[in-house]
Order: sequence, then C-alpha cells, then structure tokens
Amino acid sequence: IETCIIPTQGVVTLTNGRGAFSDSLAEYALAGILHFNKQFCRCEENKMKRKWEQFEMDTMNNKTMGLLGYGSIGKTTGKMAKSGFGCNVIALRRHKDSIDESGIASQIYGYDDKKTFFN
Repeated sequence: IETCIIPTQGVVTLTNGRGAFSDSLAEYALAGILHFNKQFCRCEENKMKRKWEQFEMDTMNNKTMGLLGYGSIGKTTGKMAKSGFGCNVIALRRHKDSIDESGIASQIYGYDDKKTFFN
C-alpha cells in the first residue's frame, strides 16, 4: 500500500483470515441456491394469495454445481453441496494443475478452459 486514507508511521502489516468465514459463506451460497431451486418466492406469493398451486419442486440431487473459484470458500461450498445434497461439483480456478487432494470436485478447469466449464 503506497498511500493510505489514514497516515501511519512505520510498517503496516496486512493479513488475511483464510477460512475464517468459509462455513458461513458456503451456507449463504447454498441458501441462495435453495431459494431459487425450491421456488420460495412462488410459495410465498401463493401463501399471501391463499392459493393452492400444485407444482413439482426440483431437487438438488445429481445436479452439477459449478464453482467459480476453488479456494477455501469454494471448497467448503462444494463439500456441503456434494455431501449434503448429492451434487456433482466442478470448479474453475486460476491454475487447474494446482494440487487438490480434497476429492470434492470431479473436474477442475483452468481459466484457459472456461468455455468448456460454462458449457
């Protein structure tokens, strides 16, 4: 950091909190997925209208979840989706050849393979 909002004297130490919020953010991501998968807005609207609408809700089992980024948050999200919902997990990361021993993602793509990832 060459300039700061608050002037300081001496050295400024920068740190990160890798993994500190991974569980919380993974749960938040899955909550968003469930919101749309289970059609919560539709259910709430029907409730407000006192309307009974018979429709089929989709399940997460055997769906493929694509993770953009495969760091701590991505791996935690993938682990929860795979173990909790039976999702197939694929990931896009900067370097596909980076060692991943977690076994969470069935396929890891690098940035050069993003067209394949999104297809």
